[in-house]
Amino acid sequence: MNKLDAWVGRCHIVNQGTDNHQSYNATAAVFCTSAVLYQNILREHIRRQGYELMSVTDVLPFSEWVRLHAEEKDSIKLARLVNQWDIVKVGSLIDVTENLDAQSETDYLTTLEHEVSPLPDQSDIPFWDKEWIAPELKEILFSKPDNEEQFKTYFIVDAGLRKNITKVYDLDDVDVPIRCLYTGDAASEQEQVAPYIVDMTLPEGAWDEKDIVPDFHKDFFDKHWNKDTGIFIRTQSNIDTVWEHFRKFTRVQMEDDGRWVVFRFFDPRTISTFVEALERDDVHKFLGQHSLINLRQLNLKVFRATTPLEEAQRRTLPALQMKEKYVAAFAKSRKYKFRERLQHFISGELPRFKELTPDRQDVILKAILEQSIKHGIKIERAVAQFTLASILFGQDPANDPKLEQTLRSDMHQLDKTTALLHEVRSRLSSTH
Repeated sequence: MNKLDAWVGRCHIVNQGTDNHQSYNATAAVFCTSAVLYQNILREHIRRQGYELMSVTDVLPFSEWVRLHAEEKDSIKLARLVNQWDIVKVGSLIDVTENLDAQSETDYLTTLEHEVSPLPDQSDIPFWDKEWIAPELKEILFSKPDNEEQFKTYFIVDAGLRKNITKVYDLDDVDVPIRCLYTGDAASEQEQVAPYIVDMTLPEGAWDEKDIVPDFHKDFFDKHWNKDTGIFIRTQSNIDTVWEHFRKFTRVQMEDDGRWVVFRFFDPRTISTFVEALERDDVHKFLGQHSLINLRQLNLKVFRATTPLEEAQRRTLPALQMKEKYVAAFAKSRKYKFRERLQHFISGELPRFKELTPDRQDVILKAILEQSIKHGIKIERAVAQFTLASILFGQDPANDPKLEQTLRSDMHQLDKTTALLHEVRSRLSSTH
């Protein structure tokens, strides 16, 4: 368990007792041990004041908050007021009702996001003394909220993505309950690439006694937890209920032409984009009464319907379809992620690029992407090599002589440039 300390974050709350549901932003400090407890304690505190907590962001321990937000004197004062006797302090409420027309449309979705740290190096620790999971991650995935029934934890794993790590299909020999989301012929024919729901609820006593933690858990958090192989579900429902709910989304109907397509909603690389784009009814249809936890690398997001509907109410809603706006969100996300990879590639090859201002980098990256489209370059690696070759020849994609002068100091040998251009030309020809 982490040491008790002041945690600070920003919150968005709504006064549900008013006709117009007034919205407020505030900073809050909570004396606790993790971001998860921060949210749980703050939600209960806010509820007692007649408000509802809609979302929390930027939740950090006090030392990290001070480092990143040293100029916010009021929030620092707030954090210094909390202790074991007075565990919650909420700062001044900023009324944002009139300016939150767009945000009010997504008040049906509550999102918690923060970073989780991996376990420190344990190579010198005897195996019987090693921890199997980082404390904060354990709190998020397996803790029992106060005054709540036992929450269960499930993992929906993509067998194909898992196999990329294990090199063999091994889900037929695990020491936890598991069930394929596919049925019939699809389950047997696609056994090694199908999605499976794994019951990762800790056995009784396993929270304090790591010797009774299943081997699947220990292996997962040792080798898989930051490898993007699936998503977590937290709920009070049993595995049959969760299986029945989520298996309905392995195929969805396209809104534009009515086609049925396979939907890999369990892919952590795309699920956050999808959930954040969902309309109100579709949030209720997709999430139900479950919380979805997407853990990508060290970044974690928890999604839940703010006020979940009962099953009977959800049945009256239209079936979830893959709307054009969701497809557009996927496309926008892919472009953004490619831009990030391209920026990383250029910075690695030409360190001076990192010295430019963000605005200048944006201008250059935009010009690069426009030029690649103009020349019909469709392969991501070919775009990157085209970019590097252009810059190495001193041809600034944004026609900025100052950038040309800056980047010329990092020019590679001409023979390497020629080789890059040759590769670009060969890749270009292969796309036609």
